[in-house]
Amino acid sequence: MNGPFAWRRSLAGLALASPLALSGCYSYRTESLASLQAGGAARVVLTPAGSRELTVVLGDSASAVSGRFVESGAAGVTLAVTEVERARIPTSWRGERITIPAADIDHVGVRQLDGSRSALAAAGVAAAGIIVRVIFLASERSINNTGGGTGGVK
Repeated sequence: MNGPFAWRRSLAGLALASPLALSGCYSYRTESLASLQAGGAARVVLTPAGSRELTVVLGDSASAVSGRFVESGAAGVTLAVTEVERARIPTSWRGERITIPAADIDHVGVRQLDGSRSALAAAGVAAAGIIVRVIFLASERSINNTGGGTGGVK
């Protein structure tokens, strides 16, 4: 690992791990309908009756709908849907616009960065990078000290 490209391999590994660690660092903060902003990420949690009412549109047992907020009015809340959750299992959608009647909404959440989870994930990625680097350095030293490897003469 002590070659001219050793540091690049370490950085490449961290670069690949970082998006995976940081992708789950968002949460939804409960907000009022009036505070939603057009184009912002929103999550609508349905009432049990709302889940039954919207079965034709969303499928069986939908508990929450996520997407980009379009508008709210007398008809309800309109989202460009990116995900529908059923039994805690998300299903991806392609941005179809769905209007959810206000009576069918339990609460609405706005997506926000979760600072503590993000810091924990970043620390985990950094620690993993250090551990991987130490392991590779130790194995490199072991091979060099024993003359091992491909059978070359030391």
